[in-house]
Amino acid sequence: MPKQRYLKYLSLIYQYLCWRNEIRKKKGQQTSWCFTYEGIFSYIERNRDVVDVKRTTIEREIRNMVHEGLLDRKEFKNTVIFCLNKNSFRLLKEYFGSITPEYELG
Repeated sequence: MPKQRYLKYLSLIYQYLCWRNEIRKKKGQQTSWCFTYEGIFSYIERNRDVVDVKRTTIEREIRNMVHEGLLDRKEFKNTVIFCLNKNSFRLLKEYFGSITPEYELG
């Protein structure tokens, strides 16, 4: 399955979104499975000791995952966001077992 090559980046995005959603829950804010380039770059920079990936690499892989149908791309005025979708959750679940119960609701 060629989509396996995206697991590293998809896992990184999923970890980022879980972390961010936990913070949002504690603040009483709405959670989301969507992100921006700047959000994921900030997360990578904050965790540079664990995550070693170049900015250009993650940009390219996000574009590739959109092309492969693993992420949705949406535009709002001057902002582009990317969202996990059923395909991305299916791939994550296939390789890592049970994923978030929130996915089952969406």
